Amino acid sequence: AAALAAAALLWQNEDPDWSAEALEKAKALWVLATTKPKSYRDSPDGVIKNMQSLYATDGHYADELAWAAAWLALATQNDTYAEAMAEWTERQEQHNTLETWQYSPATNVLQASKFGESMTEHNAMYNAQQFFDRYLDGSIGRTDRGAAYPYHWTAMQHVGNLAFLGQVHAKNERFVDPSYRARVFNYARFQADYTLGSAGRSWLTGFGKDYPEYLWHKASYFSPQNWTPEDGERIWMGEDRGPWTTKVRGNDKMVQRAQFAMQNSQEPQRHVAYGALFGAPLQDDGMINTRKDYTYAEPTTVANAAITGAYAGLAEYYGLGTYDDAQLLEVMHVDYDALILQLSHA
Repeated sequence: AAALAAAALLWQNEDPDWSAEALEKAKALWVLATTKPKSYRDSPDGVIKNMQSLYATDGHYADELAWAAAWLALATQNDTYAEAMAEWTERQEQHNTLETWQYSPATNVLQASKFGESMTEHNAMYNAQQFFDRYLDGSIGRTDRGAAYPYHWTAMQHVGNLAFLGQVHAKNERFVDPSYRARVFNYARFQADYTLGSAGRSWLTGFGKDYPEYLWHKASYFSPQNWTPEDGERIWMGEDRGPWTTKVRGNDKMVQRAQFAMQNSQEPQRHVAYGALFGAPLQDDGMINTRKDYTYAEPTTVANAAITGAYAGLAEYYGLGTYDDAQLLEVMHVDYDALILQLSHA
């Protein structure tokens, strides 16, 4: 609901019909979420219970509903959603970090930016500042050279989130003190600069000095020129059990042999995964040159999403232009016809 409402707001002038359809879908999802609220942690399904150990949400969904209501309020200008936003904001728990399952920091920053005085009684401004202060004063961990580092698994998501949210908060001229805005902006820029090499190496694949060459990313590792039938062989890894299964004994978990070839290989990526942000640095800002530990080496969506917005915000701030097609030939206009023809006759 939140994603569709935000997209509807973004595209309302460019494509009004699509925007209207997206908003209707967002409203329908809101009705579903608020009439049948339930956490996946309550599910008896065995597969979901196993995933809970990897995606350890606290089980509450008030923060997700507050986030969705905020975007619906902005997209519809309907007070009903604004009232729901205030209600769910009161019920959400405050979190020190922003993960894919903990939305309260982002909701606080959004509310402080777009709703201002109307959210004062709900402490949105105070909670937003508390979120940033924990990073600014060092209460939350950082690497030796200053990257946000609450824990190592996909730590770059925190770097990207702070680089993006810090800029959003710094633009809040009406409700945030100028000196604090400057402080938050500088911290946000520092985090973005870290990804691009300010600490000695780039963490953004394809850009800067010593960028990552060992990623947990099969699409950029393999090539039609070296793929073999053996790589495609599927290996049985056990069974999944639960009500989703189609067999009495459970669904087979199958993994291509290629995955093991990739993670054990000492060769760098065969293709440059331009723009893929490495998962995490080491505490001392070093980089692991192996794919065996995906908690470091995987360029995840959660790590790449916010940093893209942060780069865009900084490009806007410094008045930089966009790349044109001529500058992106290697990325956007690769001619595979000759290779495909060669393989077809092999």
